[in-house]
Amino acid sequence: MIEIDGSYGEGGGQILRVALALSGILREDVRVYNIRKGRKNPGLAPQHLTTLRTAGEICNAEIEGAELGSTEIVFRPGEIERVRMRVDIGTAGSITLLLQCILPMMMKRGGELIVRGGTDVRWSPTADYFRNVFLRALNTNVHLEIRRRGFYPAGGGEVFVKVEPSEFRPLRISEPLKEKIRGVSVCGKLPLHVAERQKKSALEVLGDAEIEVIRADSLSPGSSITLWSGFKGACDLGEKGRPAEDVGRRCAEMLREELSSRGAVDMHLADQLIIYMALGGASEITTSRITNHTRSSIWVVKKFLDVKFEVEEEEGRARITCFPS
Repeated sequence: MIEIDGSYGEGGGQILRVALALSGILREDVRVYNIRKGRKNPGLAPQHLTTLRTAGEICNAEIEGAELGSTEIVFRPGEIERVRMRVDIGTAGSITLLLQCILPMMMKRGGELIVRGGTDVRWSPTADYFRNVFLRALNTNVHLEIRRRGFYPAGGGEVFVKVEPSEFRPLRISEPLKEKIRGVSVCGKLPLHVAERQKKSALEVLGDAEIEVIRADSLSPGSSITLWSGFKGACDLGEKGRPAEDVGRRCAEMLREELSSRGAVDMHLADQLIIYMALGGASEITTSRITNHTRSSIWVVKKFLDVKFEVEEEEGRARITCFPS
């Protein structure tokens, strides 16, 4: 059984998600302990528990420790089956973080999934980023449809995902794509001018960009803006008392900073691609800089697979190479 210390590095839920995904795909039993040990509320939160149970259902796993607040789980996977299911996180827990865990498993047999939860929430990629940046970089046959927006605290967003069975292939994304900047500025249960002001302030920073404005149906009031060009993106969320102009401006500044680097993918996309690099064979990407999330993902992957990662950092770019040991 593979043993994973969940307090390693940044010690967040990502360690658990990567471990579950690899456990299911490789059919390797895993024990994860010290889960989110350094967090204010350690152990499994509702979002992590839903992810754990969903992963278990997909690969017919036996699970120990599947309860709120648990700091240790044992996951014994069986055979992965084609997915046809509905999942309700029950809160504004992030839909995209759940998908980060179960998408690699779904690629083995394919299937269809409807997830309810948060589409635009803190500490996670928005659904727009997931669809327009992450899935495009992955370059596999995955369709994602945002059916309803979900903001904090009520959630209630809904996303439909259809996945065709796919082989893991080497990823080679070394040179930046020079493309027009695009984006989506969204508000729900708020006046349309909130999304329009986010767009306007983003354009003041970026100049020319194609940004769609959407007033969405949602249970809770909220707003978001997601901007991207090539395999680089940024997103930001509105919050009570924060001017819409600040939201749009900050998102645009984050994207502008990524675009100024010589890396091909943004620093957050890089950590999401690590598991696919390892499963796909000899792979290479370049990014703006190496984050703790990226280092943690590499550490977990090497617990499961006999692969070697090389990280070369230089001014304005970092290169990540993966190859069999």
